[in-house]
Amino acid sequence: HSTLATCSICDNICVEEIMEPNQNIIEKIKKLLALSASPNENEASTALRMAMDMLSKHNLSMTEINVEKKESVEHEEVKFTGKRFSTWRTELLNSVSDAHYCHILKVSGTGVYYIIGKQTNRQATILMFTYLANVVEFECKSHMASLSLTKQEGKTYANSFKLGMVHRLRQRLTEKKNSIILESKSNALIKVDPYTLSKAENNDYIRNKFRVRQQQESNSRINGSAYAQGDRAGNRVGLNGSRAITA
Repeated sequence: HSTLATCSICDNICVEEIMEPNQNIIEKIKKLLALSASPNENEASTALRMAMDMLSKHNLSMTEINVEKKESVEHEEVKFTGKRFSTWRTELLNSVSDAHYCHILKVSGTGVYYIIGKQTNRQATILMFTYLANVVEFECKSHMASLSLTKQEGKTYANSFKLGMVHRLRQRLTEKKNSIILESKSNALIKVDPYTLSKAENNDYIRNKFRVRQQQESNSRINGSAYAQGDRAGNRVGLNGSRAITA
């Protein structure tokens, strides 16, 4: 079955498939992100803001839908660049995964990450990570455009800037997570907050599916000034789509 609906971006009449509520939300977000690549700057900005607003708005309700529909924990592979794990990308993916009820594992020597969680939450994690990773790259490139640095200095500066930006984004994502936990605890009908519940489910899946080794953290050379600049940039990013980019 299908229904006719008016597209909020282009005002055209579009065919909208009737799907399960959680899948319908994800499909809408995907369509908005596709529109965010439009050459029309206003349309692109509007679409990206709406996508981020939906990710934020439906985060808790997605978890409730998952429980009702008995959506099971699974894992999927994602890979971004080469066989090396970029420290800032790993930290950002960790932070976004944690904020969206998921967990990540690194597959040694491959550059592959496993995202563990329910399908809706894995999809939301990938969408939000893609958005934030693009913002980090864009902000770093814009900031460094006016600097005169050697190749090695530039590499250290860029890495430090990105780590500083991710550090601030992680703090802000944690603040949002804690507010959701606090809100859920005020609801007498909710016995366990969604993050505690999802963590237990994800850990059970990991124990049954994988042999997990201790994952070592990378040591990176840090430029203090660049790190501070990145931290400030991370404070400007709209986690609810309030600050769109068109890079």
